[in-house]
Amino acid sequence: MKRVAKWIFLGWTALCLTGLTRSLMHTVPAYRASTENDERELAQIAVTIGAIEWVGIWIVIAVPSGISLLTANKSANTHRPL
Repeated sequence: MKRVAKWIFLGWTALCLTGLTRSLMHTVPAYRASTENDERELAQIAVTIGAIEWVGIWIVIAVPSGISLLTANKSANTHRPL
């Protein structure tokens, strides 16, 4: 269980970082191409919300698998013979 949780955590982190990077790669050029202040403000909001969405998506899977990693370590340590 611990090994599966570790690989889910690492895979999910890599997937979300890749998604965040790709979305920023597509959004930042649009931000730089904007000429008016209103367009720049909306582009900043879009970049911020996009980053927050990816972090939120990451939290949905990473936190439970991280918790299972921590509880697996604690339960493995409590059942060792003296």
